[in-house]
This record gives sequence, structure tokens and C-alpha cells, in this order.
Amino acid sequence: MSAASFEYLLENAFGPDHALTKKIMQKNLYENFIAAEDKHRLRTSQDFDEELAFAFERLRLGIGVALIQVFVRLSENPESKQVVDLLLKALEAKSIEEIDKIMHEGVAAFDNLYTDVFVNKDREAILELFEKNLEAENKAQLNGVLRDGLAQLDHIDWDHDSE
Repeated sequence: MSAASFEYLLENAFGPDHALTKKIMQKNLYENFIAAEDKHRLRTSQDFDEELAFAFERLRLGIGVALIQVFVRLSENPESKQVVDLLLKALEAKSIEEIDKIMHEGVAAFDNLYTDVFVNKDREAILELFEKNLEAENKAQLNGVLRDGLAQLDHIDWDHDSE
């Protein structure tokens, strides 16, 4: 996958000209992760790499916020937007510890995602992808979530309520 794939996911989640799409893209989340990964490869030490871990977490947050925004667009539950806001707040964190603190404090917002989720297969599929994103432990798994998210976008019934 690539930065362009990530951008496409964001554009489909928020809209190509939406301020949040632009704001998230300006953070260069995908590019920063690749750069941190390249730096890590050049090091001879296999010790924990804080910079790489932080870049990974931020990219995972970026993918997560896009997936949940798609979920919100498909949902009739306006409270689901709280999760988007929480993920956006976590994207502003300056460390992994700060991300964890923000997510821990806002954990109750995730309960809203599961209200009537099984009424719509697209919402259920997006939520499953979000869960895979949370469980991702490496670049290949994140790229798999991104790839699956893009494929899912091609099959979403955006007019599900107009039938």
C-alpha cells in the first residue's frame, strides 16, 4: 500500500475537500511511518524503537479515524461521532503514553459503535476492519487493513436508507 491509498481512504471517509482530510494528510502519517521504518532498518540495534512505534501508532490512528468516519456516515447513531473525535484527539498526542491516556479516558465512546451495528452489513464489515486495525502489530497487517478498507469502499451501499 502507499500514501496515495491512505489518502484515498481519507477522501472517501471525509470527502476530498474536507478540512479534516487535509489536516490529517498534512501530518504525513504514512510517509513518517515509512521514514521511521527505514531509519530503524539502518540501525544495528534491535532494541525497542520509540520513533518507529510512535509513527506506527499514529498511522494506525489515521486509518482508524477514516474507518470510523465511514462507519459514522453509514450509521444512524450520531453518538458514534464521539469515537472520530477521540481518535482525532489522540492523533494530536506527542507520545505513545499520551495516546494511551487519551484512548483510556475515552473508552466509553466505543460502546456507541455497537448500537444497532448488525442492522447493516456494511457497518458490521467496517467495524470488523476497525477491530483488525486495533489488533495490527506490523506494517503488513496495517497494509492489509488499508487494502481491505479500500476494497470495502467499492461495495458500500451508501444509499442503504433510501430503499
